[in-house]
Amino acid sequence: MYGPATYWDYLRANLELAIVASPDGHRWAQCCDAIERAEAKGTDVHVKLTKTIALIEMFRNGSGLVAEESVLAVSTPGVDEEQIRKALEELSDWRVLIERKHLGAWGIYAGSDFDIEGAINLARGEIGEPDLEHISTLSDLQPVLAKRHYQKTGTMRWFTRGIIRLEEVEKVVEQFELTGSSAGAFLLCLPPPGQTVRSAEHRVRHASAITRIESLLLGTPKNAERIIELSLELAASQRVMKTRPELDGDSVARREIVGRIEAVRASLEEELADAFELSKWYSHGAAVETKSSTALSVIASDIVEKVYEKAPHIFSELINREGPSSNSVKARKDLMNRMVTHGHLPKLGYEGFPADAGLYFTVLNDPGLHRSREKEGWGFGGPNYNARGKSYETFWWQTKAELIAEGKSVTLKELYSGWALPPFGIRAGVMPILSIAFYLANRSSLALYVNGVFTPDLNDAVVDEWTLDPSRIRFQHVEASKDKAKLVEALAKTVSDRSSTEVGAAPLDVARGLVGLVVGLPGWTKRTMTVSPRAQQVRAMLLKASDPLRVLFSDLPTLLEAQDPATLNTRLQAVTDELSGAYHRMLASVRAHLLGALDHGERQLDDLHKRAATVKGMTGDFKLDAFATRLGTYDESDETVESLISLAIDKPQAAWVDRDIDAAMAKLAAWAVDFRKAETMAPLRGRPSTRRLIGVVFGASHGLDATGFVDISESDTPAIDRLVRQFLVKAQGEREEVILAALAEAGAMLIKQQDKGKKHG
Repeated sequence: MYGPATYWDYLRANLELAIVASPDGHRWAQCCDAIERAEAKGTDVHVKLTKTIALIEMFRNGSGLVAEESVLAVSTPGVDEEQIRKALEELSDWRVLIERKHLGAWGIYAGSDFDIEGAINLARGEIGEPDLEHISTLSDLQPVLAKRHYQKTGTMRWFTRGIIRLEEVEKVVEQFELTGSSAGAFLLCLPPPGQTVRSAEHRVRHASAITRIESLLLGTPKNAERIIELSLELAASQRVMKTRPELDGDSVARREIVGRIEAVRASLEEELADAFELSKWYSHGAAVETKSSTALSVIASDIVEKVYEKAPHIFSELINREGPSSNSVKARKDLMNRMVTHGHLPKLGYEGFPADAGLYFTVLNDPGLHRSREKEGWGFGGPNYNARGKSYETFWWQTKAELIAEGKSVTLKELYSGWALPPFGIRAGVMPILSIAFYLANRSSLALYVNGVFTPDLNDAVVDEWTLDPSRIRFQHVEASKDKAKLVEALAKTVSDRSSTEVGAAPLDVARGLVGLVVGLPGWTKRTMTVSPRAQQVRAMLLKASDPLRVLFSDLPTLLEAQDPATLNTRLQAVTDELSGAYHRMLASVRAHLLGALDHGERQLDDLHKRAATVKGMTGDFKLDAFATRLGTYDESDETVESLISLAIDKPQAAWVDRDIDAAMAKLAAWAVDFRKAETMAPLRGRPSTRRLIGVVFGASHGLDATGFVDISESDTPAIDRLVRQFLVKAQGEREEVILAALAEAGAMLIKQQDKGKKHG
């Protein structure tokens, strides 16, 4: 059986908003507050009694019922009169109920005396007219999505909705700008009370004719007075809620005002929805032709399909948007890097389907921006002729016509600005992919500048700049006159030979290849002063190149002192050969110096490895141990010599200058001396001897006394034995004193010569 308490639950679940907005709203709020307090403190009996009394309170004016104990007993079956009496007294103690002794009945405790009607009327007077922009925010006007256009092109475009006063419509239209990424706007113009719908529509139609924005639509509603009334009611209720401190301690009044706000907002949203759907809309002085039941989404699609008629079809929710997610941005960057490094491979060499592969097939492969191009193989270029490719045609060829023009220069930011406007309306998220594809397709005629510096080729750093700050990227169209063709062809052959990469016979390709040769040199070669003055001048010019045509046809002939193509090409070959070989010559010099200091000469590397194994870990000098470790794996490769130089000067290879190489050679020589000394001590540590140190003292005539040390390798033993035998054969027949005296004289002379050599060395 359903009792009064259940009926209360039904009313609250289904009709609370309507009741709160009615004259009974205050009484309803009091009852709800009382029931909540009963639920917090009491049992099921307490709650049922409170709901029953609350229901009687709500309908007392027309029912004639009062909450007598006998009525309550009937309304709560299964509970005896003693329990009811006890529960009522407890509810009274909790100030949930109040006993009306003159009536012999019970009622809901009136916990609030706040005059909500008076406060709202006062707020209405203070506000005067509602702020329609604020009302638009409070009523939650959702944008209108152009659904058909989204399904057709893959690009989500929407129209914002706003409310303005009819008397301000001309001023608003003249100053109106689209906000954010919106494609258009529906503006509902509210006429003042008393103005007819016909006159309002006439003024709206006239105002729509002066707008600069093609996708701005104006309309006026038939229920304007009701919208204004509800807007003022909502604004006044919000003002009371925010400005009246009495509400902080009055839960009943606060509940009532919150319920009132929600009810008014719901009514206002319904009225606005009807107004937007049923209004007649005007654009450029003419009414928009619609059927009686045409939705705003259909009108929005009709408008954007005219405004963005040449928009390419890009069906990727990941990237075809203004602000892609962090995961989408990473996938976009991975794709851009792969476009630079794998552009010559079929489908960019993708195997499987990572996120960036999905972007590739959607944005580049399907429309044919990257595909096989007959003799040229796979590469970037214009779109194909399928449905997806045709949607790219106007965008691609118009960009090419405007950008690839004589003397044309444009930044990437300017290019993006043009793409975002009608008739393309391309989203910011996909622009970096399309722009890098366009550049790679036209790189023979487009010079790339990063921060004003000519950049020969793309790399990870340039791709980062490309996505982070488009204003730093600039394109310059470059094209040479036909009378320079022979020089360009000759230079192209030289660059191709020296770079081991096929370079096209286009001025920009040749200039890019030349600059790339120098930019790709080791850091030391870019700074060294050991090359010829002419090589230094050409190197400096190419590193600072800003104009590809000037490099080829002005700077190079001047620096190489040659105007004839053959002479110019010959001298350029000499300079490039000198620069490309300078680093290897330097390493060869360091290698020869090191082996000489180690007294290794032309012997086998295995001998050096054995010597290193003998010395390693014997001296307690960490640097010398590191030196010996590297000698233990020495193989005469450039990398081994580079590691030894870096060890000597504590500097990475990219930062070397000429002074570093001098310092490295001195340090390596010092380590070599210590290394040889350590070898002589090997027997004392129980290690195999690889060298011998012999101390000698010679007392010779004419004051030529001499002392010294002789450091020899074990590999010199056969030569020593051979000289001893020869000397003894020559000295046969002489007295021993004479032989020893001769040895002393010869030894003293050799020691003196050795000392002189060290002083002058």
